[in-house]
Amino acid sequence: MLRQGEPAKSEALSRSVVDHEPDNAHAWYLRGLALRAMRNFDEARACLETATAKGFTDAVAYVEYARTLILLGERQGAETQYLKALEAQPDLTAATRELGSLCLEAERLDEAEQWFAATIRIDPSDSVGRRNLAHALFRLDRAAEAIATLDEAVALVPGQPDIHVMLATLHELENDLPAAQRHAEAARALDPGNPSAAVILAKLAHRRGADAEALDRLDGVDIARMSDAQHVTRQAERGRVLDRLGRYEEAFAAYRQSGEILSRLQKGMPAQDLAARAARMSAVEDGLSRERRERLALRDANRGDSPAPIFVLGFMRSGTTLIERILGAHPEIAPMGELPLIADSADKLNDDLDGGFPRGLFSLETGQAREVLEVHRRRYLSGVLDHLDDRDSARFIVDKAPFNAEHIGLIRLIFPEAPIIHAVRHPLDVVLSSFFVNFADPLPWSFSLDTAAALFVRMHDHLTAMTLESADGIRQVRYESLVEDPNAVVGAMLDHIGVGWDEACLNFNQNVGGVRTASYAQVARPLYDSSVFRYRNYLPFIDRAVLEMLQPTAIALGYDYSA
Repeated sequence: MLRQGEPAKSEALSRSVVDHEPDNAHAWYLRGLALRAMRNFDEARACLETATAKGFTDAVAYVEYARTLILLGERQGAETQYLKALEAQPDLTAATRELGSLCLEAERLDEAEQWFAATIRIDPSDSVGRRNLAHALFRLDRAAEAIATLDEAVALVPGQPDIHVMLATLHELENDLPAAQRHAEAARALDPGNPSAAVILAKLAHRRGADAEALDRLDGVDIARMSDAQHVTRQAERGRVLDRLGRYEEAFAAYRQSGEILSRLQKGMPAQDLAARAARMSAVEDGLSRERRERLALRDANRGDSPAPIFVLGFMRSGTTLIERILGAHPEIAPMGELPLIADSADKLNDDLDGGFPRGLFSLETGQAREVLEVHRRRYLSGVLDHLDDRDSARFIVDKAPFNAEHIGLIRLIFPEAPIIHAVRHPLDVVLSSFFVNFADPLPWSFSLDTAAALFVRMHDHLTAMTLESADGIRQVRYESLVEDPNAVVGAMLDHIGVGWDEACLNFNQNVGGVRTASYAQVARPLYDSSVFRYRNYLPFIDRAVLEMLQPTAIALGYDYSA
């Protein structure tokens, strides 16, 4: 009955068995599967737990128990059951593959890689395991290995359009457009109506300037075959194409629909996300006074034991990636992308210190507090070395994690002498661009203009509060000025850092490997001005409340707020 899609009948039959034979473990197991198919997850868990307790300890029983726990949101318990499955049957790929997926969701990328690698060692033709391994490797900034893993899948398991779609996606992200085109066409040949292949082909057409073709492809997608996630990508891409065609009202509508679907998919809680970020910033502003910063800051923090950090910070879409690529083209500076190291230290300090950070730091003696900070300084520099390919040639590294702006207080305690570049762009351009972009890791605050604007204002206020009295180590760089006069602005940045002029900085677009942000396509181009004051095209469609919210910050930053 279960196999024939009759879970209610299956549940009734298995229940009658356990009523007469309470120790029939297999019947408890089947009843659990039937209840799960009926979406009665709590009773399903109880039945599967009873089945294993009464001796049904086949590996598959533990896997099904784990899957049920995942549906209940109990991922830690699910991991335990998967491990029991592997004790019973070490070569069970369902367990290794699904364990890897749990680790991937939890951002435990190294563990995810290990489980997915184990999956394809057991079964080299496991195409799902290979796709998952490629995903983990790409997230670990090992794009070449990710692509090689998928190339092997094409050879071992030919005829799978999804593998070609993923290869096209990775090649496009790596700015290898001919390879992306080749694999997208291969996916379409295998499955002419494949919606993901159509969207990638549209994206490639847009990148070569064929916007009419791109829009035809996007509007010709078989909507019935698309998942919600694919709808998000399609509408975001339609927005980009319509924007360049000058059809701004339609573009705004497409971007808005993409955000609405994404919000529903992610069950995002923008207000709570915004409140949590604001609370963390307020705690630092209230507790980390100038006197305390000066007393605890680690002097002579850059001691030559590793490349010294340059922090490029600012709001998302404010030009941080562009600045990082320009600086990273200098032979003495290594671009590192969005390192999570400062945010990780902030989280760990909040967890480890009684009272959190920064309050818990001040309950310690000065010497103890500096020892704690020294641990995090060393952890940061060690993490940099783990990410650095060539440790000998770089004097500096660039850390451009935009939300390092939230952690400016911690940065100044650990690296008080580090050069900081603050990327600034017109607030409406920043907020609109954040709203328009379909970020790889969904950010709940970006799903609507009002929450994006509110976070922008709060972060500006935080930077103002934390740097008003000690701005000597911070250089503000306006995106608009950088585009208008790159020689002068780049020269001033290099002077601020303390390195000499190098012409390579103006040719940054000739080496764009390793860009893992939403700006990967833009930095493959020379400097251009089409994004300067782009907000003017969308003023008629922006709610008045958003415009009023941003106006004081725009004026404080020196921007004209007129249309």
